[in-house]
Amino acid sequence: MSRIRSAGFEERLGQDQTSPMWSEHLARYRHPLTSRGARVLDVACGAGVGLLAMSTPPRVVVGADADRPALLDARRLVGAARLVQVDAGALPFPSGAFDLVTSFETVEHVQDDRRMVAELGRVIAPGGIVLVSTPNKLITSPDGPPANPFHVREYTPDTLDELMRSAFSEVEIVGQATSPAYGRSVFWMPPRTGLERVQLIGLKVARRLPPAARRALDRVLPRRLFPGPDDFEFSADSIDGSHGLLAICRP
Repeated sequence: MSRIRSAGFEERLGQDQTSPMWSEHLARYRHPLTSRGARVLDVACGAGVGLLAMSTPPRVVVGADADRPALLDARRLVGAARLVQVDAGALPFPSGAFDLVTSFETVEHVQDDRRMVAELGRVIAPGGIVLVSTPNKLITSPDGPPANPFHVREYTPDTLDELMRSAFSEVEIVGQATSPAYGRSVFWMPPRTGLERVQLIGLKVARRLPPAARRALDRVLPRRLFPGPDDFEFSADSIDGSHGLLAICRP
């Protein structure tokens, strides 16, 4: 499936590993908590990247998405997965049906966010975990509405915490950012100096290069142009300065 773009923003990644957003997204599915539970639901599974990452037998992994073309892509990638076309605000599953529910970069797209979150809370089993990620408004749109035209709204750590507590008794908000080993990336964080603004222009140009050209540059540069999935970490220590937020929720 082709990525849908507007004003330089992508609505869906599909299975295109050349997108710089790929690694940030895959890193979420590598969070240690995604290995928990025998019954797993990925809401807004898209083209199935997360399903593939979490499909370790004997787990039962279900992918749910409103977009039929995305589900067809997921079927080609993860043939054995159970896939369901759904509205995230009306999940067709019994209450308490899953031990782990993930929904990454979804809630900012839906009109009725509380309805969606209530459904995530309904289908999680006692003792289960729900993981929800979303951009950090303090970084992505601090002075007004979202710059991304596909986002209905964006959340600060406090407003995300408030939303998730409408359906869950325990909520922890952590930030997702590049690790200290990789260092600050101006592709993910606003440039602070003239040099960083020049670096950002360079990264935007590099993003348009063919994958082979990017790999060649990565071999000669001190670090990769764009971080890989192992170059991100999740921490509660610097939430306000993290590009992304992850809510860890328990019923």
